[in-house]
Amino acid sequence: MIFWSRGLGRRKCLVMDIGSEEITVDDEVRLAGKVREPVNWDYSIRLEADDWDDFFAVALKPQLAVFLGRRERLGELAQLASFLARFLGAYLAAMFRPAGR
Repeated sequence: MIFWSRGLGRRKCLVMDIGSEEITVDDEVRLAGKVREPVNWDYSIRLEADDWDDFFAVALKPQLAVFLGRRERLGELAQLASFLARFLGAYLAAMFRPAGR
């Protein structure tokens, strides 16, 4: 991910503790965690229902398929397909989980 901030300018590499973020779900999904390098920052990302709609609208554009379909990205495309299969399984399991579990 390419990141830009007023203080740091354009950066390509931020060290984030991916997988250790705190996730809360109410009327929105909130991710909170830490960026460790090149600075020590706490971050918070809030996503509401409209944000997800917009995200998936962009994901379904033909330009994204062209980008992902480039020969040098075929390995990444396979990883994305694997992720989507796991995501769909987890989503369906959550949808049909008995109440209170």
